[in-house]
Amino acid sequence: MLQTQAQLFAPRHARQESAPKTAIWCLDLGGSAAKSSFVFRQLFEMDQKPFPLVIQHIDTDPSTGSAADITTMIDMDVARIEAICGSPERFGRHARTIVERLRPFLQGEVAPGARTVRQIAQLFANYHRDQIAGDMRRALSLLVQRDRVRRVLPILKSSSGGGTGSALSVLLMQQLRDRQFQHDMLMGLQIEIERPVVIVTDPYGNVRQCKGTQARRIQSNMYAFRLETDHLLHRQGAAQLIFHLGLSNSQGVVLDDPQAIATVLGHASYAIARDWLAIASALCDGAFNDAVMGLPYAGLDTLERVRPDIFSRKDSNSTQE
Repeated sequence: MLQTQAQLFAPRHARQESAPKTAIWCLDLGGSAAKSSFVFRQLFEMDQKPFPLVIQHIDTDPSTGSAADITTMIDMDVARIEAICGSPERFGRHARTIVERLRPFLQGEVAPGARTVRQIAQLFANYHRDQIAGDMRRALSLLVQRDRVRRVLPILKSSSGGGTGSALSVLLMQQLRDRQFQHDMLMGLQIEIERPVVIVTDPYGNVRQCKGTQARRIQSNMYAFRLETDHLLHRQGAAQLIFHLGLSNSQGVVLDDPQAIATVLGHASYAIARDWLAIASALCDGAFNDAVMGLPYAGLDTLERVRPDIFSRKDSNSTQE
């Protein structure tokens, strides 16, 4: 947007006061979102930083790199696991059930990450609750001190099929509505937190690449995410919108490479962040809302719908065998 001569030579404080005060708080949850942060950051800088931004990365795997301003690592060690198993009631109402059912995953040397098990990420997040709230306060303080913002839009980015991102998206949608968590997170900060926008990739291509237990875990995570977020969105109003990114096209090309999926997530989330005011305005138009958002998701971008011939050939081959 071109600036007039009066705007260019206005006092700095006057220009700041006329600038938009809604900032983007990008919460990258899990490995796929962390990889997408590099694309998001690059596009943001190429556009000459058009809005106030802070990126926070929350993950269970310390080896995951990102372009975040603040990284919150909720990894575990043997001592912490023993503390949880000894007094699970201290770490959320579901902690005892998780410990009892997933005890084999919590014995011996703990491997990094959630290992595609959502309950492990949930348990780790409950243990690190205060650390998560504290790092969120750091992120928001950065926006207040650096950009003098009054309002923040959280954008939660993740994959619906992974253990960490799938679980943390649901947990943070709930925690951002919880009064006690809000109090611990803000600690007197004069800032308004809008309901989040959630952007996820559905890794159907990875399901086809994997076999056995891993494939079932990814698929189960995606379905569980759909059910839980549908309840949070429509019954509790915990989010403004939830975007599921399609990873196939009309020619039958399906993205299954992790880096390609992260690139799509980075481009899509940046476009939504940059143009959110226009998107939000359009959603207030009843006719637009009914036309674009009125129909429920029907899985039209899945490979089974796009290329049914592949599955018909596969079925015929298995019959002949």
